[in-house]
Amino acid sequence: MAEEIDRWGAYRQSHPDTWKQAHKEFINAQFQKQEQFLRRLLKMPQGKKKAREVYDVHNPGGYPSFFTPE
Repeated sequence: MAEEIDRWGAYRQSHPDTWKQAHKEFINAQFQKQEQFLRRLLKMPQGKKKAREVYDVHNPGGYPSFFTPE
């Protein structure tokens, strides 16, 4: 883990004007992949139940775009 942190620090220092854009794209891609996974999971049989278990959702009404309140 320390190696990755050192590499990231070196990258930031050597690319002071461009590292923020690369970091933003990486973080946004992580969120997009998670949302794609959840949408595929919700389409599966028993998908809502599986998604609630995977994400440990106790209040599905708090996520109206993914779960319909019971």
